[in-house]
Amino acid sequence: MHPDLTVTERAITLRHEKLLGHILDRHGRSRATVPPDIWQDFESR
Repeated sequence: MHPDLTVTERAITLRHEKLLGHILDRHGRSRATVPPDIWQDFESR
């Protein structure tokens, strides 16, 4: 038996700077961020 899951709402966020592009210090702590250009073509990276 598996538990049931019902999706009632969906959302999308465009604020990726909080999730990606963290510059870490030698202890692994976030010191700065570099927001990715999400509109740039993948091939041109």
